Amino acid sequence: MNMAAGYYKQQMNPYYYLYYKLSRFLNKNGDNRSGPLYVITILVFINFAYVYVKILKSMGMHLKPNDNFAFIAVILMFIFLYFNKYIFLLKKKDFIILEHFKNESLKRKKLGTGIVILYIFISVLLLF
Repeated sequence: MNMAAGYYKQQMNPYYYLYYKLSRFLNKNGDNRSGPLYVITILVFINFAYVYVKILKSMGMHLKPNDNFAFIAVILMFIFLYFNKYIFLLKKKDFIILEHFKNESLKRKKLGTGIVILYIFISVLLLF
């Protein structure tokens, strides 16, 4: 039981790891806590929107962008942004995340960076 508790204590949510990597890239001086927050919100929103559109298409529904669609998309994005702001900034989870990964090995840093770059690249490709 102790080994399992230690294992789970060392592991962290992949969403938090993405935030960590974005923070290390966008917040090098430590004075831009909200930059990674905006990027992670946009990336994940793109992924959710893509999956939503694909599900609608697979059900035979065709999404036609109109004013209501754009308004709803913007509202959902702001809700998601506030959710992220609450998790990372208001609860100060960003400091815990940065502390958790600060002693990451060089090998794991390179692997993590490669995975995050691949995720961002694929997310951007989904726009086209």
